[in-house]
Amino acid sequence: MTMQAQAPTQRVQSPPAFLNAPGEMAELIRTVDWSQTPLGPAESWPQSLRTSLSICLHSHFPILLWWGPELVMLYNDAYRPMLGASKHPAAMGQPGQQCWAEIWHIIGPMLAGVLQEGKATWSENQMLPLDRNGYVEECYFTFSYSPISDESGGIGGVFCAVTETTQQVISARRLRILNELAAHANAASTQTQALALAADTLTLHPADLPFGLIYRLNSDDHSATLEASINIQPGTELSPERIDLSAEKQVWPLAALAANTQQAYLLLENLEDAYTQLPGAPWPEHPRQVLILPIQQEQHTNVYGFFVAGISPRLAFDASYHTFLRLVADQLSSALTRAAAYEHEHKRALALAEIDRAKTDFFANVSHEFRTPLTLMLAPLEEAFSSPQPSLDGKDLHILHRNALRLLKLVNTLLDFSRIEAGHSRASYRPTDLATLTADLASMFRSAIEKAGLSLHILCPPLAEPVYIDLDMWEKIVLNLLSNAFKFTLAGEITVSLQQVEREVELAVRDTGTGIAAEELPHLFTRFHRIKQAHARTHEGSGIGNALVKELVERHGGHIEVESRLGQGSTFRVRIPLGKEHLPLEQIEQDSDLPDTGIGANAYIEEALRWLPDKEDEQGSSRQAIIPGDIALLCPEKAADASKKILVVEDNADMRQYLVKLLRPCWQVNAVADGAAALQAAMDTLPDLVLTDIMMPEMDGLELLESLRQNEKTRDIPIIIISARAGAEAYIEGVTTGADDYIIKPFSPRELLAKIGTNLQLAQIRRDADRKIIENEKRLRAYVQASSEVIYQINPDWRVMTMLSGDHFTLDTCSADTTWLDTHIHPDDRANALAIIAESIENKQMVELEYRIVRDNGTPRWMYSRAVPVLDEDNQIIEWVETLQDITERKRTEQLLQESATKFLAILEQLPVGVAVLDRRGKFTLRNTIMHQCLGDSMPSLGNDSPTTIQVFDAEGRVLSPDFWPSPQALRGISTHGLEACFSYADGRVEWQLVSAVPVVADDGKVASAILVLQNISKQKKTEQELRHLNEHLDTLVRERTTAAEEKAEQLRSLTVQLIEAEENERRKFAELLHDDLQQIIGAAHVQMQTLAETTPDAPSLTDITLLLQKAIEKTRYLSNEISPPVLYHADITGGLHWLATRMRDQFQLKVTVEMANGLQIANPSIKRFIFRAAQELLFNIVKHAGTKCAHMLFTESAETVTLVVSDEGSGFDPATLCGAKIGFGLMTIQERAKYMGGAVNIQSIPGKGSRFTLTLPNPAKGGDSIHRRRASDRIAEPVPFREKTRPSALRVLVVDDHHLMRRGLINLLQSQAGITVIGEAANGQEALDQTRALHPDVVLMDISMPVIGGIEATRRLKKEFPVVRVIGLSMHQDPFISEHMRNAGAKTTLTKTASSAELIQAIRGSQK
Repeated sequence: MTMQAQAPTQRVQSPPAFLNAPGEMAELIRTVDWSQTPLGPAESWPQSLRTSLSICLHSHFPILLWWGPELVMLYNDAYRPMLGASKHPAAMGQPGQQCWAEIWHIIGPMLAGVLQEGKATWSENQMLPLDRNGYVEECYFTFSYSPISDESGGIGGVFCAVTETTQQVISARRLRILNELAAHANAASTQTQALALAADTLTLHPADLPFGLIYRLNSDDHSATLEASINIQPGTELSPERIDLSAEKQVWPLAALAANTQQAYLLLENLEDAYTQLPGAPWPEHPRQVLILPIQQEQHTNVYGFFVAGISPRLAFDASYHTFLRLVADQLSSALTRAAAYEHEHKRALALAEIDRAKTDFFANVSHEFRTPLTLMLAPLEEAFSSPQPSLDGKDLHILHRNALRLLKLVNTLLDFSRIEAGHSRASYRPTDLATLTADLASMFRSAIEKAGLSLHILCPPLAEPVYIDLDMWEKIVLNLLSNAFKFTLAGEITVSLQQVEREVELAVRDTGTGIAAEELPHLFTRFHRIKQAHARTHEGSGIGNALVKELVERHGGHIEVESRLGQGSTFRVRIPLGKEHLPLEQIEQDSDLPDTGIGANAYIEEALRWLPDKEDEQGSSRQAIIPGDIALLCPEKAADASKKILVVEDNADMRQYLVKLLRPCWQVNAVADGAAALQAAMDTLPDLVLTDIMMPEMDGLELLESLRQNEKTRDIPIIIISARAGAEAYIEGVTTGADDYIIKPFSPRELLAKIGTNLQLAQIRRDADRKIIENEKRLRAYVQASSEVIYQINPDWRVMTMLSGDHFTLDTCSADTTWLDTHIHPDDRANALAIIAESIENKQMVELEYRIVRDNGTPRWMYSRAVPVLDEDNQIIEWVETLQDITERKRTEQLLQESATKFLAILEQLPVGVAVLDRRGKFTLRNTIMHQCLGDSMPSLGNDSPTTIQVFDAEGRVLSPDFWPSPQALRGISTHGLEACFSYADGRVEWQLVSAVPVVADDGKVASAILVLQNISKQKKTEQELRHLNEHLDTLVRERTTAAEEKAEQLRSLTVQLIEAEENERRKFAELLHDDLQQIIGAAHVQMQTLAETTPDAPSLTDITLLLQKAIEKTRYLSNEISPPVLYHADITGGLHWLATRMRDQFQLKVTVEMANGLQIANPSIKRFIFRAAQELLFNIVKHAGTKCAHMLFTESAETVTLVVSDEGSGFDPATLCGAKIGFGLMTIQERAKYMGGAVNIQSIPGKGSRFTLTLPNPAKGGDSIHRRRASDRIAEPVPFREKTRPSALRVLVVDDHHLMRRGLINLLQSQAGITVIGEAANGQEALDQTRALHPDVVLMDISMPVIGGIEATRRLKKEFPVVRVIGLSMHQDPFISEHMRNAGAKTTLTKTASSAELIQAIRGSQK
């Protein structure tokens, strides 16, 4: 138990006079016997201590004095709360180390430094772990230690001004945590991810949340599951993965909150003994308290789970801590809600995408089902029309009829489906002998089933009673089920049975077919669904047959189900009820008015028969016996070759037979029914071209295409895809997979034949090109072998080199060498060679370089390498071809010449002039450093296209042409001596040179070279020119710039004042436009709607319109106030700055203190508004950048200047870094305008300690300034005669408003009120005075902003003349300063024009009191 500290021994004698200060601590000091302390009796205290203590005790700011070597503590009343409950009053007069032992390792060295060195300290938001309330507490303080000099000139003590910032620091920290939590957790897409991100974020902040657990409530088994843990390992005794809420003992009592949904939280206390393993990081203590909060998803009443939050052992669990944890729980709730919504939308999007995909597949399948029969109908017709005698034989007519029935069946199926979807399907249910009907329908399939080698069993015994069915629908049910059974049954039997089961009839269709995979069964009756990779007689089908059967069965009040095992077969069971009570009465034995969509069983049977293999040997028949002779006319002339073999792959028998018929007059044709058979046929006999469908059983066309392309034997065979799948996607898919062409059904026979012929020709061209490439390669190899140079083949990155021909220089490289770059290039040349090679590889350019190699015997040789890249069609390097020459002897000769030139150049370098030797082409062969500095690496040309332009002058200063430049003259044999030349360089330099050039004549008498000499005379030329013009130029320049600067400054001062006034005028005009032309109209409409709402209470829409008008007024009022605050025109500078302080507090939570002299006035409106705008901008900067919630404004006046100081204690900055590139636009504008108005802005700031902005302006001349101004164009309303509606004992009201609609609205409102009589109206303040004198009203409703005389001035005059008249102010603004001015003028109260009618009537009636 912590005992309360005792005060020092008290004394009885009277205290010294200097201790006669007010306050509790002063009283305590007076009662202490200081003789028992290190300070000794108070009468002996030095004057420095007495003075310091007097300042301390009289101050309202927390102050602590440390005095003497023991640093005895003396403090005032404001400091007392910082001692908590356990240190006061013992701390008074106690040595500091005894009082603050727990933090002495922090503050002790700081105090020692002040005492020893005399330098003050500053600590901002310093964390000090205090033990002042019975436990170690996390506390933050901002304080300063300053030395106090004593009478000896030394340091007697330390003055400490301190303020506790614990709440501010912790609040800012918690706000940052909540912001991070919102930013991170709300980015999750699932609830699990949201909780994981939230846990990761909260883990980083153990000071406020030592540990945390998030449990999800499981309503099904009355338990809670751990979803996330914070700073604690999951699965421990204190963090179980699952909590049984029904258990009697729970580590965390979640059941209490789960049972009572109204309970907001559960606080567990005194846990330090029972829960010793709870983490308390970053502190060594364990948490003593735990808060459990429910987590509810937004818009859900049920609890999602619970948030178990550890309370920091070094923080008090107060209201702010509770609010913080509640906000954390709310953030978790928000994140969970958002993630749940995202998951829901994601699932919905996936479902819609799945439906869209299914519909896409359906339309593709339907397209295939339409296009195949259309091809078999249109193609024979086109052939018939193209023949000399258009006609169709019997076989063609049979194909046309069969495919027309197939199209009709498909169209009727789609029509049935669309009618059911639209709800337009009508049935006619009639009593039927269902057993006989079903047996007859099934028997029609017997021939096709037996032809396929299957057995059909029909078990349909007579039923006890007729069954009510729609005959057409039942026929489609039976035929669809039989057709599917036949399609997927390749061996075995099919059984159709019908029996009565209780009060239902069951139809069962069993087969021994391929069966259906278990994962496909739930989707079997889904619209547009087709089983992929199913083994069947054909790949054809629309994907709506089963869905249609299900719909038709349900129309009979029945249901359908399926049992299937993959590889064993399937059973479909249809059950429909007996009787007719379950059927619509109006459809029983009633004929349907819709067209019949039944086509009988023949269409199903004909289609099934076409799934069987052809008996006719398509390959063995004679072409001339099967194909009409006129079809041969369609064959392409150049491609028709009877030796070419075409492989046709098509699962539809009619289409397969038609293609064979079409192609056999031109080529040899082999036809198969699926991809697997085609692949085997291609391996047996290599075809010249493959023509294949895509959608086929066993192996589809794309799989066949891939298999053929992967086989070395068949990869070059031209492949044409012929398919009903239309569209760019299908075409791209086919071509991308490797098809040579793509033909869409229906197709023209001519097109098909032409494309086959073209691809055969292209294949032949490719084979011829391959043959030529092989021949060219052989020819190139012969050339390489015959070459005398060494030729190498190098891979694209130069790592592998292989010798093609010639004597080797390094080693036997006939086999590939992968180390030559590292082992055979001389080490001194390797880096340069590799750099040149790398650059050439990157640029894909020829390589030319000279380098040394090291032969196998170690001797070096110089090589000249020339390598050319070989590029493919994509401009990528395939390989390099390199030739090598040995240039060792040439290099030796060049070295000897270089040595001779070096000696000569050494002599030239000693000369003080530039010397160069030029060859016959004018190129440098030798030059010294000075010449290089003058002319660079080459002799410049004399035109403007050269980086160095040379002008040459003769003795009279005339420019010579390039031909007369000394160098060309010397090469022509003409010497030049002492010619002055002006060199103008690209970088702006200009140099004068004295040029000489002489020719060097060879033995043959011709000029072999020329010697050029340059002597720099720029300094002489420059000195001459500068001395001539310098003084005159400087004088003229100074005069011109001085005059211009003075004129510019005067213009800027005048323009600044005009700009400020114009800017404020425009702001006010716009604000008044909002007020007069928009707010007043809306306000009048608002009053009219209130009146109408009161007279028509049963019209709820009027209330909605009134609320909308109210919101419109509030929005325009806010905009008007922001653009041009009324306080700028209705108050002095004092009111304006106080209004601004209130505005910053309400809008940005910035506490601004205003300090200024009473009655301070600024007569000049421009200066007043500029000061207001400057203060506003500076306060905005504090909000945006200072990171503080407090600011201070000081406004002072002297005879010469007025000064505004805006300061804060925020983050501050280094003023040295504030330059034009970084200063804000608003602050820059203030500085510029203040400067041009004769003032200045001074900026002072220290990083971490705040900023101070001082605006100084010349003091303007004092004078009056009208508060209310109106535009000259404002309309002044004429007084309107008013007929009074008198009522006995009624209040007489005068309505004053400059806006006609507002006056009419108010009058209409008041006329409907009992006991109130409107006796007149006025449009401005002057009219109000006149009407009051004439009518003597009891109450005057006075608008504030009016022309001629404003409402405030009119009220002042009216109350002076008629004190008993009660005035009620009306304004569109909600501004307390305006309301205060109105009340000071004498108004009873002030209302906004958007106030309710009840408030207005109450104010008028209340004025009677």
